[in-house]
Amino acid sequence: MPTRKPKYVISLQPTQGISPPITFTVAGSKAERILDLLRSDLEKHQKTTEPNSATLEPFFKEKN
Repeated sequence: MPTRKPKYVISLQPTQGISPPITFTVAGSKAERILDLLRSDLEKHQKTTEPNSATLEPFFKEKN
């Protein structure tokens, strides 16, 4: 017996926030197609929001 794909809730809103978000539920297969369409945008977002680690050692090195 095949397992059913879970349903997903999708919410869309303009970046200006002028209008309220549109929220709806879609089947798993449709959600996968939407994710495929947005894959490059998702990867760009992950790269820009990825935390960068830094060290403070250069600021505390003693100069002789």
